[in-house]
Amino acid sequence: MKKIYLFAILFILALNAHSQIVISEIMYNPPESNIDSLEYIELQNVGSQPIQLQGWTFAQGINFTFADFTLGVGEYVVIAVKLSAFQSVFGNSATVFQMEMSSALNNGGEPISLADPQGTVVSSVTYSNAAGGWYAEADGNGASLELCDPANPINDVDNWGPSTNNTGITHAGKAVFASPGSANTSVCVSVPDVTVMVGDFFFTPADITINVGETVLWMNTGGTHNVNGTQATFPSNPESFTSGNPASGNWTLEHTFEIAGVYNYRCDFHSGLMQGTVTVMSDVVDIPTYTIGQIRGINSEGVADSLGVEAYVEGIIYGVNQRETGLQYTMINDQGDGIGLFSTNTALLSPEEGDLVKVRGVVEQFRGLLQLNISEIEILGSGNTLLDPILIDELNEQTESRLVQLVSLTIVDPSQWTNAPGGFNVTVTNGTDNFTMRIARNVNTGFTEAPVGTFDLVGIGGQFSTNSNVPPYNDGYQILPRYAADFDLMTNVQDLVFDSQVSVYPTPTNDRIYIASQIPLQRVELYNIFGVLIEFKDMSSQQNQWLEVNKYPAGTYLLQIIGAENQMITKKVVIQK
Repeated sequence: MKKIYLFAILFILALNAHSQIVISEIMYNPPESNIDSLEYIELQNVGSQPIQLQGWTFAQGINFTFADFTLGVGEYVVIAVKLSAFQSVFGNSATVFQMEMSSALNNGGEPISLADPQGTVVSSVTYSNAAGGWYAEADGNGASLELCDPANPINDVDNWGPSTNNTGITHAGKAVFASPGSANTSVCVSVPDVTVMVGDFFFTPADITINVGETVLWMNTGGTHNVNGTQATFPSNPESFTSGNPASGNWTLEHTFEIAGVYNYRCDFHSGLMQGTVTVMSDVVDIPTYTIGQIRGINSEGVADSLGVEAYVEGIIYGVNQRETGLQYTMINDQGDGIGLFSTNTALLSPEEGDLVKVRGVVEQFRGLLQLNISEIEILGSGNTLLDPILIDELNEQTESRLVQLVSLTIVDPSQWTNAPGGFNVTVTNGTDNFTMRIARNVNTGFTEAPVGTFDLVGIGGQFSTNSNVPPYNDGYQILPRYAADFDLMTNVQDLVFDSQVSVYPTPTNDRIYIASQIPLQRVELYNIFGVLIEFKDMSSQQNQWLEVNKYPAGTYLLQIIGAENQMITKKVVIQK
């Protein structure tokens, strides 16, 4: 694809974003005398979705507007000047509509433009039969014009060629070469990736960077010059290229570079003035592997010193996915260092908490939160043991993306507990300091209303700076619980006393949980991390009992214990395999 056409390509893609319907074949001067009854224009849907064409019309070239018609993915439709003549020659294999007879194509050339119902031109090409321009084979000599590559500029003569498909039909004494309603067969000239203009006394651009396998075209526009990139002149060049001796006229040199490296070249007549370089990049990208700790560094304004770095990183997933489409997790390694993971790619694997993953991503920051915008994710193992939370008394940069615990909290304003599906913030306090608790999307806390009383809270440290994406990032620190088990709620004095009289062990466990109590119990209830009751056991006023848990998968669970006098406490239980 020509780099000199980059703007044109982007413009065309913008026009075609909702359609991807292209003009793909033109028979503008078939081999006939008098009226050209075999003229036609072919369209193709090169997009990924069927397109309803009702109301689409030709703004230039012919008079035709589509009625109710849907063009499927990869399919073709033909608009012919005379339907009966077209079918008598080409048969009924193509979907064909008839244009108005008065709108036949101009044998000398003209623009053809297709527009959507809003009048936006979505595909346009101007053909010509001028000498040295478009192809003589298509000018009354039996061939149609066929588009070579819809990804390249459609209005470029080099992206069109005469059809090579011999229909086996002879018309007016000439063989007909065409492919209406089927894949094109034209062979187009090669299109360079970069074009360098050569003139007095310049190479423009003189210094270029390309990838392995790409082609450079040098075009002399005036004066006597050459391109000399031989190893005899530049021994460090990975390979040689040259146009030969200096010459005048409109000569060209085309060379495809297959070896990575830096190439020097010059004009031998003007070596002091005309020099250039071609830097050829390897198509093998060497992505380093870093630890999370290596990419967590920040400066005094909270800006990461690894912004833009692409790397492979490993860690264990903590919490649930916080995005409806794509991925948003926290990954923490064995050293307790964590980083956010983010992607809008819905095709990526969606891991679970406890999965060991290897990701490839680019380091970025959003509202001060350091994260990897990931392009690849590989799950290396599941059911890994999570770290115990770090006991803290403040939220700051050091707590970001780490598993932490605040104790003896209460809700400051219960009305903040909105249960908004997109997430919501709640201010909590330990009696001395206030903290922001963020209930993120997809997190099930088990509470339909704000928890009442005092609770300990485990969560992942986060940040959402009020400075948006402009440093310094020195505020907006949060704690994000992952599920119901992160809340250890003690609702009243009676429960606090009850808590001191009941023990649950061992945890972690892989077999059974023992409940030892100094006072009679009523029942126990086991919940998963999403707050769903999965087992219930009547304790029948027994003070000591056990619960079999080896049938459940590894993970974190919530054990609710109810005393004989309706006291209630909740204990966190970790099951390992």
